[in-house]
Amino acid sequence: VMDYMQFCKLVDKVNKTEDDLKKLEPYRVERAVIMAAGLGTRMRPITNSKPKPLVTVNGVSLIETGLQALENAGIKEIYIVRGYLGEQFDLLLGKHPNVKFIENVLFDKGNNITSILAAKEFLERAYIFPADLYIKNPAVIKTYQYQSGAWGVKVKQTDDWCLETTAEGIVQRCGIGGVDCYKDIGIFYWNKEDGSRLKKHVEQVCKQEEGCKRYWSNVPFVLYPDEYKVRINECQRDDVMEFDTIEELSKVDYSYKIYLER
Repeated sequence: VMDYMQFCKLVDKVNKTEDDLKKLEPYRVERAVIMAAGLGTRMRPITNSKPKPLVTVNGVSLIETGLQALENAGIKEIYIVRGYLGEQFDLLLGKHPNVKFIENVLFDKGNNITSILAAKEFLERAYIFPADLYIKNPAVIKTYQYQSGAWGVKVKQTDDWCLETTAEGIVQRCGIGGVDCYKDIGIFYWNKEDGSRLKKHVEQVCKQEEGCKRYWSNVPFVLYPDEYKVRINECQRDDVMEFDTIEELSKVDYSYKIYLER
């Protein structure tokens, strides 16, 4: 068993031997769950006729930036949890034949925890992230992970969702607003043990009154924080982008300015 520093050194090694790869194999990411069920209401009228993850940015759909990053890392077991206008995602199968769909029948009745509930059997050794991220730097998705992790951008202050950590880089709070913290970009990884816990805890929460109205990340970081050990993975500001409005989208893809002139 390697410690974290040994793991990082081995991952960064340029010419890995067969023995190196054998040592890394227990840390290989096996799968990914991409949440794509939401209504995308803040991006209307574009999302009146298509799901937000299929909105294109300079010719590439948001969800495909995530699929390409996963495939570059050798992750072939990919689950897309769909709901709103879900049949439109079928067009991805031509370019991404390894994709499998999971139907979230509760997508319009709860929050994103319902997507995790729908994918509960696939949370171990898995990346989880929303399908509407624009992953500009695919290198943020790695083939191997040492332990459960959360991805964030270091900031001095934010009013947005953020992750606060210990001096050792372990997440101790996930919430809105913080100082000297990491802006939460929505990408998480769960190892085998934590993925199993997450399945159990999500099931428990969704059985509670109003449980399905929660954000899924509340489960490990708010409701059961002592049962998870999650390491921060620092990214740069432009590695991963999220567009909440057409105005934000138009700053990267000028073709959307037409919607602002109406």
